[in-house]
Amino acid sequence: MTIMTITETFVFMTGWTSSGSKQIHLLFLRLWLASIVKFSHPKKKHT
Repeated sequence: MTIMTITETFVFMTGWTSSGSKQIHLLFLRLWLASIVKFSHPKKKHT
């Protein structure tokens, strides 16, 4: 999966280049996990 690699690289670079971007790193992790859950359970609609 290219998207996963790009996301991981981007998160890594933004999360560890500056200590102030730690919140952004956590935000990306949450969004990434959320997309994984959405793709894993496409029938479950969570509103």
